[in-house]
Amino acid sequence: MKVIEKLWKENYPAETRRQINIPERTVYSLIEESAKVHPNNIAMDFFGKKTTYAKLKKSIDNAANYLSEIGIKSYDRVGLMLPNSPQFVVLFFAVVKIGAIVVQVNPLYTTFELRELIFRFHNKYCHNN
Repeated sequence: MKVIEKLWKENYPAETRRQINIPERTVYSLIEESAKVHPNNIAMDFFGKKTTYAKLKKSIDNAANYLSEIGIKSYDRVGLMLPNSPQFVVLFFAVVKIGAIVVQVNPLYTTFELRELIFRFHNKYCHNN
C-alpha cells in the first residue's frame, strides 16, 4: 500500500470499509438492471422533463440500433459534441452499449481545438445538436 493511501485510510471512520469489491459489468448493464427492477422510477429530471428508466433504456436501445445501422462497431470512436442534456446521456450509453468508444467533445472548443481532436482521435462519427 502506498504511503498516501495508508494515511488516507487511517482517517476513514471506523465503520467505513477499507476495501470495496466492484463487480465486473458494463455501465449499460446498470441501466438495464434499473429498467428491469424500477421501470417507472425517474432516471432523469431535466428542467422538469422527467424520464423513467424504462423510457431511458428504450431511447438508448433505439440510438444503439441506429449507430449500428450506420456502421458504428466495437472500438470505433464516436465524438459527442453535446451539452449536458438527456441527448448526451442517451448517446453516451448507446455508444457504450455497442462497444464503441465515447470521445467527449466540448461544444465550446475552437476550430483549432476541434481539428486537433478529430486528427488525434480519428472519430468515425461525430454527433452534435
